[in-house]
Amino acid sequence: RASLGGQSQFVFETTFPMYTVRISDVLSMTAVRAHQDLKADGVLVAFDPICGVAVFVSHQWASRRHPDPAFAQFKTLQEILRNALDGSLRVEVDMRRAVQEGLRTTVTASDLQVVGESLSVWYDYFAVPQLQSRAGASVAHDLSSDMHNAVMSIPAYVERSDLFLILAPEIEHADVPDAFVNYPSWKRRGWCRLERTVRILSPGAKHMLLATTGGLLQEMTSFDYVFESAGDGNFAVEADKESVMLVIAA
Repeated sequence: RASLGGQSQFVFETTFPMYTVRISDVLSMTAVRAHQDLKADGVLVAFDPICGVAVFVSHQWASRRHPDPAFAQFKTLQEILRNALDGSLRVEVDMRRAVQEGLRTTVTASDLQVVGESLSVWYDYFAVPQLQSRAGASVAHDLSSDMHNAVMSIPAYVERSDLFLILAPEIEHADVPDAFVNYPSWKRRGWCRLERTVRILSPGAKHMLLATTGGLLQEMTSFDYVFESAGDGNFAVEADKESVMLVIAA
């Protein structure tokens, strides 16, 4: 069984605050807004692992410039959280994990219901400063520096998160005709592979929860990361591969 919350000692240090959004604010959202906008509105909270429980959301963007322009993926996250609060969420072990590792689920629906309103969500578009075309040169420089520091802090963010959620319902890609974003495509993305690798190699809990629908979480095997390295994954911007290698090397 999982022990959620209360950890105070960590291996990895943050070079940028771990910004999260409270579950109540996540559930009230009708659009996915950027870090700067949420920070200006006072929605972002610097997460304290002693006082709460964080879920790290790993997901593939559904367009090149925005993670979820149709708000389709995020609705599944909201449904997962609502079902966790009211106790109707199901958590099952992935069959492959059960066969290969002989394990049962380490996180239960009741675990999630207990943490309830104390849950905070880490989501990249919220937590990492976003470069914006309208920003002036000095602002863009500061944003670029903060963005780099946040990316380099990903291992620390993962380590401080009791829960690691792969958000991968099947939705259409906004920029590529007849292309879909789903769990198989998530597994091919270099950034997603990085987050998975960090989760597996971080101290403490190793469980990973997959959400393809709003009513069910599957606890996934960690075996795939051995054969699916982050550096061999797909990148929308090829230069991002160097950033991934820097994070892994750190």
